[in-house]
Amino acid sequence: IAPTYRSDQSIRPIDIVPEDATLLVQGNAWLRSKAYVRALEHFVRTHKLRLALLVHDILPISNPQYFDAEQTSDLSQNLDRLGALVSAFGVDSHATKRDLEQVLEMRGNAHVPISVIRLGDGIGEGLIGSQEFPKELRSADEKAVDAILDAGNFVLSVGSQSPHKNRALLFQIWNRLVS
Repeated sequence: IAPTYRSDQSIRPIDIVPEDATLLVQGNAWLRSKAYVRALEHFVRTHKLRLALLVHDILPISNPQYFDAEQTSDLSQNLDRLGALVSAFGVDSHATKRDLEQVLEMRGNAHVPISVIRLGDGIGEGLIGSQEFPKELRSADEKAVDAILDAGNFVLSVGSQSPHKNRALLFQIWNRLVS
């Protein structure tokens, strides 16, 4: 049902979904798209699924000064609409968990469990799937990443180029650390 895949004819719809299965939505399509939320809501109800959302942040609600009013309104409405269906949230930081807990409490959904999930877990441990990957077969790039992680001195910046990411501040801090 994701808008990205609608035009890809090689992707076939799921015909049979076991009742009470959990559908994990990892992407951000639900943040802004009311049509996606309606389709998701219909899919979850039709197939009697549990819905779990992975939320990276709710900055348009918690820090609306960095966003236009429409983005804040869209996220707020979509969160309200999906809030009635969500059986669990995953977040990638304790700060997002705190922000989401506050918003859910104000909206009467404080009962929904929120788990902090570590993204990229296993980096530097040689893990591929559930099997250990032999160190002698790892590439030079993988070994270089291992060395950086083992030293413990690194900065990881992942995300979009949106203004709220404050890349300028990241570069200023990096320059101070380097000099």
